[in-house]
Formats: sequence, structure tokens, C-alpha cells
Amino acid sequence: MAQPRWLGLSGAPNARDVGGMPGAAGRSVRTGRVFRSEALGRLTDDDLARLADTGLRAVVDLRGDSEVAQLGADRLPPGVTADQLSILDGSMDLYRLMAELIGERDAEQQRDRLGDGGAERFMARLYRWFVTDAGARARFATLLTRLADGARLPLLYHCTAGKDRTGWATAILLEILGVDRATIVADYLASNEGARAATAAILAGLRKGHLMAEPELLVPLLEVREDYLAAAYDQVARDFGDVDGFLARGLGLTTATRAALVDALLV
Repeated sequence: MAQPRWLGLSGAPNARDVGGMPGAAGRSVRTGRVFRSEALGRLTDDDLARLADTGLRAVVDLRGDSEVAQLGADRLPPGVTADQLSILDGSMDLYRLMAELIGERDAEQQRDRLGDGGAERFMARLYRWFVTDAGARARFATLLTRLADGARLPLLYHCTAGKDRTGWATAILLEILGVDRATIVADYLASNEGARAATAAILAGLRKGHLMAEPELLVPLLEVREDYLAAAYDQVARDFGDVDGFLARGLGLTTATRAALVDALLV
């Protein structure tokens, strides 16, 4: 099974190349064409030079305005075009939920909302929302359409942590390219490796600052888990029958767009 192709960015350790995985008909996903990442606001000058060396042309930011305001705009190499394609809903805003619970410093409220599987249930609802919400589907479709345009490549897309919106977008893309489900899941779960140090730092900071009596309650929100991705696939089956139905009717992707993705990204 293909190993993650990390970009080695100190300010975005979860950044990696989507290429290198086996795809349809004995072909492979091209490397150096599509990248996925967390937010890029903490890139160092060395990181910027490394990104520039990839030949990057475009970045698509899947965050909402509130996330950009809180975490800062991306730092990008000169000449890279940047577009915001927000996939966010107030009721499903993971980062607002965490900010509210941490800000309240109410241990009982934190335990009531996140304990006994509450955090896991929220994440499953989020992934189902990716499938059920027409606006979210439209934005995922727009991202895929942009990836089908070879003139925009190499392209990098990201959300805040590069694990949920970015993870589902990548799963859809890899489905189109004929990557098998086990490889898709393994690539999705690799975000836990990329985010390990950041997750540990967040939990340590919350404990040291006495912001949460049980910081570990946040772990299900900070990680990716196979069950979360399975919830999205289950919703696809419920609403559209299968992935092909989701691509055609849920995302409205034409046969030509799917063929363009294959032509651009398989070798």
C-alpha cells in the first residue's frame, strides 16, 4: 500500500501529495499535481521555498470566513492564485464548537457535550452533512471541477486541519481515479500521523492552562477515524445508491469532467 508522500512543511505537517497510489486499470495517481494540507498561515520561509519548488499554481481554501479570521490567511509563494471555497455550516462548525466549550471552562458542560460518545456522534453527523447538504455538495463538486482543469495544476486544497473536509474531498477524488477503498481509508487515516504533534500540543496547553479538566474529551474531534468516513459512505448509499450515483446526481459531475480528472491525474 502506498505510503503518504509528506511535503515536509514545518508549518503544515499534514501537507502531502495526493499522488503515488494505484488507480484504475493498472495506472497510478500522478505525483506533483494535487496536494492536500491543513491551513497554510504558519508556513516558514523555508516552507514557502519548498512549496514554490513544486511548481504550485493554485490554492483552494475550504475554510469559512470565521476560521480565516481566527487562524489567519494563508502564506503562499509569489504567483500562486488563491481562492476561498467555503464548506461550512453554523450547526456543523467543529471549530466553533471547540472554541465555545473551551471558552466556557465548564467541565460539566464539556463532559455532557463530548463524553459518552457525544464527540464521535458529532463527527458522524458532520460527515453525513457533507453528503446531505446541497451547498456542501456543490462546493465539493466545484473543487473537483477545478482539479479537472489541467491549466490550474499543480493545485493544493485545504481546510483548517486538513482532515475532514479535505479528507472527504480526497476520498471522492480517489474514488473517481479508481483507487481501492482500503487505500483510500489508509490515506485518510494518515492525517492522524500528520497531526500527532499538534494534537499533543493542544491537549497539553489546555491542561496547563486549566481550560479543560478532561482535555482528552476533545480527542475524537481532533482525530480522523474510520467510522467517520464510513458514515459519509453510508449516507451516500442511503441517498444515492452508490458512489457513481453520488458523483452523477449528488455532485452533478459530468462524464466529461470525470474523464478529464482521469486524464489529468492518472499515469
